[in-house]
Amino acid sequence: MRTILAFLFVLSFIYSGLQAQYQEPEVAPSEIHKYSDDDLRERLNLIVNKVVAPRLDAVVKSYVKTYTVLKRDKTEAMLGRMAMYFPLFEKLLSENEMPKDLKFLSITESALNPKARSRSGAVGLWQFMPTTGREYGLTQNRYVDLRRDPKKSTLAAIKFLKRLYQKYGDWELALAGYNGGPGRVNRAIKRGRSKNFWKIRRYLPRETRNYVSAYIAATYIANFYSEHGLVPLFPDVELQLTESTTVYTGITFNEISEITDVPIYIIEILNPAYKRNYIPSSRRGYSLVLPMSKMGAFLDHFKKPDDDKSIATIGGSIHAPRTKKDKTLNARLDYYIVKKEDSLNELAKAFNCEEQDIMLWNRLTSRQLRKGQQLKIYLALKPPKPTQPVEQIEAYSISPETDTTKQLPVLQPIAFNYEIVFSKFTKSKKWLKRDKRFVYHKIRRGESLYDVAEKYKVNIGDILMLNDMKPTQVIKAGTKIKVKKK
Repeated sequence: MRTILAFLFVLSFIYSGLQAQYQEPEVAPSEIHKYSDDDLRERLNLIVNKVVAPRLDAVVKSYVKTYTVLKRDKTEAMLGRMAMYFPLFEKLLSENEMPKDLKFLSITESALNPKARSRSGAVGLWQFMPTTGREYGLTQNRYVDLRRDPKKSTLAAIKFLKRLYQKYGDWELALAGYNGGPGRVNRAIKRGRSKNFWKIRRYLPRETRNYVSAYIAATYIANFYSEHGLVPLFPDVELQLTESTTVYTGITFNEISEITDVPIYIIEILNPAYKRNYIPSSRRGYSLVLPMSKMGAFLDHFKKPDDDKSIATIGGSIHAPRTKKDKTLNARLDYYIVKKEDSLNELAKAFNCEEQDIMLWNRLTSRQLRKGQQLKIYLALKPPKPTQPVEQIEAYSISPETDTTKQLPVLQPIAFNYEIVFSKFTKSKKWLKRDKRFVYHKIRRGESLYDVAEKYKVNIGDILMLNDMKPTQVIKAGTKIKVKKK
């Protein structure tokens, strides 16, 4: 018995020794791909960057460690998304005569996640705050947040960065201004008595102080990820080869999926700006991005001229249904927001159509209208000959007491029928006569429409409508604008 026990003991000892011999040693994550400061410095010197000259400091080393050691899986996912977004960034930057190296800034801002949201409320690839986003034309409402739209947000970021570079003439200061705001940079320049970022950085908030170094680290990882054994997780080809079109009427992602056979999750990834898987109707239209191989199916679905859905992707002249007897009247699609005092009968008279036309166009089952309701209206492309002098029309429209926001259903069809530009009504000198209901504000240097809206506690959209201005319009100092009193 003792002999057997001794034999088993020896056998177990030999087995445990063999097991230890072939067991893989545990390796700390930091030892997976070792690198030295000299390695980093040498690689950084190889990078040609037209925005910031790469340099090594403690912040750069900290970010590189995060990318290559602490969060390798997230880094590989981010590197894969470069295939989706960098071609778009490079195209838009090139078209706007901006350095293509600015594309790396989106890595610092959002790790290339269009739905990224910071604790302070910044959103999107370029992390726009709500107020700054609106200032640069990025719509935000219950259905849409254009801060998450890759193309629109990139164009807004380019405008902001270009403005900052024109102000400072230095990209390092411009990047700091993008992160912390020009006010903080201005104060740091004043305190440091210098326009050299590296000399005044200690006067900036911590995040802004480290921002340029974070950008350098992002540039490094995009160029040398393979040296650290990182493998990009590239998205499906359908997410890389895409095409866009413009949608004017409301449509759900479910409907798009049924038409194109594109899975809803792919539609969501390609169209991150829509918060409820629904593209709302819009006079200007919203962008829809689909895999290139599926866009044809979507467009084919709307190509029939007698189909009410033909308005979804075609702007300008379209064949729109008017009545059951006449379904091919050539008309232009327009939109009207219902006011409290509106009735179906009055709108039909104002737009020179029948009540049943409006009901048919909007699939109404009741003659009852509700305030804020958006209606589709088709205006004939061939206007009738005027039956009254144009002077009388202008005299009616430019009365100082006339409020275009209330008279829109009357003025718009008149302008269209008599081939008068509607904006001419609001730009008339008589229209600019003083009115106690409005304030006439003179734009100061450096002042934006957002500043004016904040000052008078009104909506920017109201200012734009009252002054017949576009959201992207640059307002020069000295310009007088009209603001409705609260």
